[in-house]
Amino acid sequence: MHGNIAVTRLGDQFNFYQSGGLIGSAREQLASELLVHLPMLAHPSPEKVLLLGTGFNGPLPEVLKYGAVEVTNVDIDPELVRVAERYLPGDLRSALCDKRVRIANGDPRAFLDSSEEKWDVVIMNFPDPGTVLLNRNFTVEFFQKIKKHLAPEGIFALRLDFSPNYISPELERLGSSVYATLHQVFPSVTVLPEDTAYFLASTEGRWIPPLEKMIERLRAKDIGNSFVTSGLIRDRITNSRALRVQTIFENALHEVKNTDRVPRSCYFSLVRWISHFHSGLSRRLLDLSEVPFGFVAVFFLFLFGFPFLPGNSDPSGRARRFACGAVRISGFSIMVFEIILIYLFQVCYGDLYYRIAWLITAFMTGMAAGALIGIRKRSSAPQRILRGIHLMAVFFYGGMVFLLSRNSCFLIGTHGAVFYGLAFLGGGWIGFEFPFANALYLDSGKGEKPGAVYAADLTGSCLGAFCASGFLIPIWGVPRTLVLIALLNGVVFLFLFFRKDLGSKDV
Repeated sequence: MHGNIAVTRLGDQFNFYQSGGLIGSAREQLASELLVHLPMLAHPSPEKVLLLGTGFNGPLPEVLKYGAVEVTNVDIDPELVRVAERYLPGDLRSALCDKRVRIANGDPRAFLDSSEEKWDVVIMNFPDPGTVLLNRNFTVEFFQKIKKHLAPEGIFALRLDFSPNYISPELERLGSSVYATLHQVFPSVTVLPEDTAYFLASTEGRWIPPLEKMIERLRAKDIGNSFVTSGLIRDRITNSRALRVQTIFENALHEVKNTDRVPRSCYFSLVRWISHFHSGLSRRLLDLSEVPFGFVAVFFLFLFGFPFLPGNSDPSGRARRFACGAVRISGFSIMVFEIILIYLFQVCYGDLYYRIAWLITAFMTGMAAGALIGIRKRSSAPQRILRGIHLMAVFFYGGMVFLLSRNSCFLIGTHGAVFYGLAFLGGGWIGFEFPFANALYLDSGKGEKPGAVYAADLTGSCLGAFCASGFLIPIWGVPRTLVLIALLNGVVFLFLFFRKDLGSKDV
């Protein structure tokens, strides 16, 4: 079970929720027909179909209308299917037991990695990429996995909540991000928009949905649809909205591809949600996504570097400012690094996100161990030790950037123990530094506020949590975020290296 499941009833309709989010109702006929029949009719002769996501409330019976077809439905939560089955109409329950249907529970990425099968049609039925867990199903890396499992002339289909009559800047950015990500993997991508936009992708170059053949196939198979008729298919493919939206996405200035390392679609989905309540704020957030990373780096270097600037002729005062400034940067860096680990862990193990508690435990254990070692090894050389700590941080975060640039590391085949070990190391880092920063602060002889170092750590950590999760990782990505914290630690090392008059016994 992967969340709290709730079932509500309104008249004859049952609705299913998971952890407060609406999964769907007991029957979604219109949405199911559009999701299934557009890609199924676009394929010459689909025999094997892969359905990723919810299939029990309509998509499965629609696929089974095509007769001798094999359907594999990958649903992450088997408990949700078991609970929903009790409230489904008879025809939907019988579809789950059909011999042509294979239910495979688990994470879609893990399923694709473990399978060597190829499918004629792959249909993805997931909500919009509004969270990190959902975003991992809309990235270049995930689409590449799907492409490897498509048979010749295979079709891949997904959907996105849309509004074709007014395409706001927020919606344009989200839609063009998904479109550009698909186009990075598939040479041909078609958008069929209405209140929901359906994307059809093909491995064939210059492929477009074969309108007349789709209508001919629908009539030949004598499929009894309630909504997807020949007239609807013709309108969906030929209406002016389809051409307009396709042109907007193709010519968008903000064709930002969505990857595991840079989850831009997740950010744009959040901005679109905010636009429903505060359009001014959402526009400012869109403007922020256009700021070059160089300006961001300069801003943070100034923000965290001012305690190290000249201005206090008293050596003891400088020592106190340097101690607090160093810990503030360390708190910011470690919190950002911890969030990066949590994010990468979710990318790798989406169906095991409950194990994030072990990451936090490893971090706190490392912090306690580092503090204990620091207290026992504390000497009269706090400035030299702090220099060494921040120099090692520069190499550590820089090394992480190098490792993340290699596809074989972290995001493909990384063992979970690596994440726990890195979390332990990160916690130990800040725990070990704390006693030496306190020593530098108190050895100045005027450290009458010993809680100032702890306050500096909390300030940096709070800012790191907010910036990393809200802006740095979604907009500029994991590698550049690691570059930023490496630069900040480099500032501490340089100032501690060149300043010899901090009022400490150690120089």
